[in-house]
Amino acid sequence: MATVAPKPAKRGKVSSKPTRGQARFAFSILFLVNILNYADRYVLSAVLPSIKHEFHLTDFHGGLLISAFLIVYALSALPLGILADRSIRKNIVAVCVGIWSVATALAGFAQNIVQLFSMRAILGIGEAGYGPASLSLLGDFFPRATRGRVLSFWSIGTLLGAAIGVAMGARIADTLGWRWAFYIVGIPGLIAAFLAWRMIEPRRGAFDNEVEDIELAKISGKLLASFFKFLPTGF
Repeated sequence: MATVAPKPAKRGKVSSKPTRGQARFAFSILFLVNILNYADRYVLSAVLPSIKHEFHLTDFHGGLLISAFLIVYALSALPLGILADRSIRKNIVAVCVGIWSVATALAGFAQNIVQLFSMRAILGIGEAGYGPASLSLLGDFFPRATRGRVLSFWSIGTLLGAAIGVAMGARIADTLGWRWAFYIVGIPGLIAAFLAWRMIEPRRGAFDNEVEDIELAKISGKLLASFFKFLPTGF
């Protein structure tokens, strides 16, 4: 009696080679997320004087708030990078953006330094997972010939996000209060998380085989040319 092998479980929407439109959509989302990544990271620097004044904190306490993010980020980067090598990367991006956006928005509700410290630590977890997954995705959305340009444009989001986080955070803190700076900077990330979830997941190394095939064709062509070169003529 013949048995039917079970179908492998679907792990996500995986595309063998993304189209140009899919690659551009993914880049737009990842560029936006990169801006939000650094805006959420740097907004604390803009509103820290107001926080210190309200909670009567010292410079040491302010340093602890900044260190909370950095320490947790450093501890989370490696395991989340390994996860990005083994799981669906677009989902990792979406979840990480959602985590850090919620943490940023909730920081606006903090009533003491412990709550702020906790939210900044959670921010570190979310942002640590975004970098490895997004860079891996960009490598599979674009061929080798254009990856350098793509990563250069993507990295501009780092500077834009930092500038937006500091400038917008300070402006909002002056007009609406420091809590609103966290609300306004954090909420757009939830929209970005949904958009990231809607991206396709390209096959790992989608364009690598293309390069290998081209090199193989060149080698085969040279061998074939050499073969005909030494064939006797005048049959």
